[in-house]
Amino acid sequence: MKTIVFFGDSLTAGYGLKDPLTESLPARIKQILKREGFDHLVINAGMSGDTSTSGLNRLPDILEMDTDIFVLELGANDFLRGHPATLVNNNLQKIISQVKEKRK
Repeated sequence: MKTIVFFGDSLTAGYGLKDPLTESLPARIKQILKREGFDHLVINAGMSGDTSTSGLNRLPDILEMDTDIFVLELGANDFLRGHPATLVNNNLQKIISQVKEKRK
């Protein structure tokens, strides 16, 4: 069984949806995969309010999981809060680098 981790902010977590456990993007992807005959473990590691900085800070715990596919969705809250694009880009690149290093 493959493990897919969706790592992001409220857009990933499903904040504001009637039922995030069934309506969030990770939940919908899991439903589609199951319908198509794939038995994947889908983990919603979305955290409402997360910025690229807070995501980078909580990444080590997430990387402890044995992950086959890592989906990254961060940055919206950074821009809503006026964080500089260079900071967001640097943080996202660090996240990508750490995920790649973990997969080696």
